[in-house]
Amino acid sequence: MRRALLVLLLLLLAACQGPSTPADPLADLRGLPLVDTFEAVAEDQGVPPDLLLALGWHQTSLTLPEPGEHDHGPAAVGWLGLQEERLQDCAALTGLAPEALHDDPVLALWAAAGWLREHAETGASVSIPDAAWWPAVRDLPGFDEPWLADEFAMSVFGTLQEGLVADLSDGEVLSLPAWDLPGLEDIDVAEGPGAEDGDFSGGGVVGYPGRARYLPAHPNGNGGLRSGSIRRIVIHTIEGSYEGGIAWARNPTSNAGFQYIIRRSDGEVTQMVPDNVMGWHACNNNGDTIGIEHEGHASSASTWTAAQVDASARLSGWLARRYGIPVDRDHIVGHGEIQPSGCNYRYDPGPHFPWSQYMQKVAWYKAHSWDAGEAPAPKLAIDVPRNGQQVGNPFLTRVRVKNVDHIRVYLGARKVVGNRSGALLDLPISPAHGGWKRLQVRAFDEAGVRIAKKTIRVRIRPSVVDVAPQADKIHELDYLLSAASDGEPAWVRYWTNGGRALRGELSDRLRAHPDDYELVAGFVTPNRKLLLTRAYRADGRVIGEGWSYVDADESPGAPAEVHDLDALPMPGTTMQVAAVADPAVAWVRYKVDGQWVVDAVTGEDRALGPDYSMFIAFDGAGEHELKAKGYDAAGNPRSTLTETVDVPSSGLVVAVERIGALRYVLDAAAPAGTERVVFYAGTQLLTDANTGQGFAPYPAFRFETVFPSAGPVVVTAVARDPVGNVLGSVSLSVDAW
Repeated sequence: MRRALLVLLLLLLAACQGPSTPADPLADLRGLPLVDTFEAVAEDQGVPPDLLLALGWHQTSLTLPEPGEHDHGPAAVGWLGLQEERLQDCAALTGLAPEALHDDPVLALWAAAGWLREHAETGASVSIPDAAWWPAVRDLPGFDEPWLADEFAMSVFGTLQEGLVADLSDGEVLSLPAWDLPGLEDIDVAEGPGAEDGDFSGGGVVGYPGRARYLPAHPNGNGGLRSGSIRRIVIHTIEGSYEGGIAWARNPTSNAGFQYIIRRSDGEVTQMVPDNVMGWHACNNNGDTIGIEHEGHASSASTWTAAQVDASARLSGWLARRYGIPVDRDHIVGHGEIQPSGCNYRYDPGPHFPWSQYMQKVAWYKAHSWDAGEAPAPKLAIDVPRNGQQVGNPFLTRVRVKNVDHIRVYLGARKVVGNRSGALLDLPISPAHGGWKRLQVRAFDEAGVRIAKKTIRVRIRPSVVDVAPQADKIHELDYLLSAASDGEPAWVRYWTNGGRALRGELSDRLRAHPDDYELVAGFVTPNRKLLLTRAYRADGRVIGEGWSYVDADESPGAPAEVHDLDALPMPGTTMQVAAVADPAVAWVRYKVDGQWVVDAVTGEDRALGPDYSMFIAFDGAGEHELKAKGYDAAGNPRSTLTETVDVPSSGLVVAVERIGALRYVLDAAAPAGTERVVFYAGTQLLTDANTGQGFAPYPAFRFETVFPSAGPVVVTAVARDPVGNVLGSVSLSVDAW
């Protein structure tokens, strides 16, 4: 209601002239301290105050554009740096004349806040700068290149997640808290071209090896190859955002081209004109100079962050070494110091630039630059997960770094890990939602300069089971891996340091199957290991993830393996099972077809040495899977052995299956002691169609034959022992066809 009233009054204000003009409807917002003005406008338009302030900080450093500043960027209006097209949009939305916004920064801020509210997603919070505001923030500057728009939004929301304390030009202090914004993890941020985790050559472009990318300015912004040597470095402020400066140099109407631009938050460097090409950046001073633009504003006391100053000094030090430029104030100069009177007035980098500190740093970096071989290169690797991998939720990220002070981790646009230090970091991450996500790790030096970045994509699957991996020493670096799960995964897989998938030394397989998911694997080196486990369902979908740590050592360890199994037939389908094992095996437990069994005589669930014998009542004759699992005296599982046991029938049983024209399979279960089963069709001896033998041998007693003719036939099976004695016989009728 209040907003509608304000619009009506503003329309009347624009239409009326003379003494009848009504009172200024924004009078209560004028004369307030700047931060209070932003907060009042934000409240009136339903925009989170911190979001509006962060936008102003990135666009203008919360300063108003000064006359003549547009040679470093397009003409901008107000504290939000509105360009002409966006200004027209804001005017049209509010029904105001564009000239009114040009002339009144409070009115321009109010109209721009309304535009933001109009272009936010439905349900955007009025108090929390949540992900629903991303589209409006991304689109406010009006960048033509989508990746630049995303980079700008990432910068704004990065500030909101990091927090900010900055001195403003009017003496106020801007203080923004650090927000945790879970919805940002679902933002799919477009990657900029020429990411620094690739080749630095830039296609042969002459320039700084520490740049994040080479992104060519429009040809209108340079004057071709230099005719002379490079003698000076010129320090600029872009009077706007980092992304805005890049967009301006690529705009054909700008006629501006500088060699480098540096981001304020983390010192990222983009090169836009090759060193050996003359860029248009310092009126009548372009022939022998290299121009370095800096995000921010000359009038802002907080433009010069430690990261930006250090990154700039590092760049200038490299340039000074490469081109033999003396490190003094005659050869490293401010734009305002050399701007001739015939050009637009400039005074950048302004009164707040730390010249003394800067020159000391440049001198140090000139002596310790890449060419000197004394700057150790940063190293950054994501061991777990791998690019394109499916992971559970929560999932573990393992990061290795070298020559790095700290890292931050982003999922989508959300900061999920902030300012963590260490050479090897295991970081559990718990997203709110599944699906494909961008996982990015950024590495920084002590000054806060981002010196490395690594980006992968992972597919996050909601976990439906809990998985707890365990490793038990067998011998030296060989360990028995197992996993406990509250569900029934079809299989699990194990990984260790460096994302190396572990393969079973006994089974030669990567998958461990139910129900203990055991795998005997060997580690490569003796040290503390990450053991990562993922559980899968039958279609290969990840349904859970877990991890633990193993202190692997090379001590021999007492051998505790089960080496052999033997099964002796007893009456019925009971068999006496015994094992051969190392003395360190204290007891053995047995599983039949995946189920634990007990002794049919004593009821005990374990068999003790020396023969680890147990009477097992099998559920029917035929083949069964028998697994023996050995435990040491402390109850730790040490090894397993699996074999197939053929349980004899108490009598002779034959199953018949047709597999083709007159072609049948005769499958027998025979009494204990049977060596072979002989089959007859009537009185004619049948032969196996595959082997030519006249019998089915132990242990399978499987026989494939072709009947001589169609029609009813009596099939007789005879079980014989090794001597030839008949142990049983059975006849059945088959209608052959």
